[in-house]
Amino acid sequence: MIKTFLTFLLLIPYQNMLHAQDLLIKGGSYFNISNNSFVENKGIKVISGKIVAIGGEMNTDHLPVLNLDDSFFILPGIIDLHAHYKVHIGGKEKTDTLGMPIIYLANGVTSSFTAGELEPKKILELKRKIENQYVVGPRIFNTGPYFGKDANSKNNAWKENLSEEQIEELIDHWASKGIAGVKVKGITEQQLKTIIERAHFHGLTVTGHLDSGYKNTVSTEIAIKLGIDRVEHFLGGTVLPDTIGAYSSLAKMNPYDIRLDTIIQKFIENRIYYSPTLSTYGMVGGSTDEALADWIDQSIFFTSYAKSVIEKQAKGSSFQVMMNDIYENKKIEIKRFYDAGGKDLIVLGTDRQLRNGDIGGFAAHKEMRVLSEVGIPNHDVIGIASINGARALGVEDELGSIEIGKWADLYVVQGNPIKDISNTSSVFKVIKGGIVYDSEALLNSVHHSLGPKNAEDWQNE
Repeated sequence: MIKTFLTFLLLIPYQNMLHAQDLLIKGGSYFNISNNSFVENKGIKVISGKIVAIGGEMNTDHLPVLNLDDSFFILPGIIDLHAHYKVHIGGKEKTDTLGMPIIYLANGVTSSFTAGELEPKKILELKRKIENQYVVGPRIFNTGPYFGKDANSKNNAWKENLSEEQIEELIDHWASKGIAGVKVKGITEQQLKTIIERAHFHGLTVTGHLDSGYKNTVSTEIAIKLGIDRVEHFLGGTVLPDTIGAYSSLAKMNPYDIRLDTIIQKFIENRIYYSPTLSTYGMVGGSTDEALADWIDQSIFFTSYAKSVIEKQAKGSSFQVMMNDIYENKKIEIKRFYDAGGKDLIVLGTDRQLRNGDIGGFAAHKEMRVLSEVGIPNHDVIGIASINGARALGVEDELGSIEIGKWADLYVVQGNPIKDISNTSSVFKVIKGGIVYDSEALLNSVHHSLGPKNAEDWQNE
């Protein structure tokens, strides 16, 4: 247990005008990226939210101190490269800017890339409130609307017949709003070419939910040639025939097919980051995989009505069977990607949209558990969840590891995650920009907050 209680007050949600902390973290062990191991923490000094010293002699006069004992381990904050802030209940969906940000942060997710937004104006407003410290939540690397036709997007600006100039204007508009990247879905090859060129002109990364090439969709091979930066969900390649859609192909794919090696090498040679979102397929597919088991009753975060709708959802549908087949194939696929030399290109993404009761913040730990289960060493899983995401976003000089000069974005867990990756979910404290939050208090503050209150709620959303 903690040797001494924190010498500063717990910061709780909705406290106005929080300020970056000067702080000394003493005791426990921290994850050292240089040797992928935990080392004894003799002191992490934080000034104005950034790490200024680790170990050695340091002037600590008047600094508040967080004292930890040997059972605690300090990890770099999780960077979720496929985070969603939307809740989908009973055929209705809405962007949640109250409960979801807090649940993400309480789970150690200190940065989130939104990967296509249902209501981009709401996310932009949330981002600004978090940056100005009016509300609590992770750093938000927003993307604006989906660029392409997505059934779940309230993006009325996108039309299939947009000209090159109109697409460029749309990119210019959202770049001026400060987006951190672009998410494409349901676009043609020519549209993708224009999007990538214009996004790169603004220094923005492009990630894509692609397909097999079926019905004029864009395959990963084409996207890589065009210069895409990151791919979501599946590697693609000739192992996915263009005669059927990607999901059907993935479910039927032979994950040991030698043709998978070709596309894996293209990813590695071109330094394309891959967000497999493994756990989401298992959760949607109803997998009984131990790595996906809950350690907390997530239903306490839903309204009573939302909980009742979730409980009535059909189990064992053909769609669920397909998703579970994809999940099993992807587990083999990602290990092949890792073994081929792609460990630095795998990033963590949750892609949880609350369709079946699973929440993104908790899903981040399930993703790590599955990656460990398939045989990726736990120290590399920690890197996938942190520094790899920072590199994919081009912010590795500021985030992703516990090093001097970087933001103090950390989370403290009980138990060594290298010995047992499930220890990442035993979150005790979360530190973002030097501000310390109590994980349990954050979660307690948003019980029964997610979803509509009744069948009529959200009607006009």
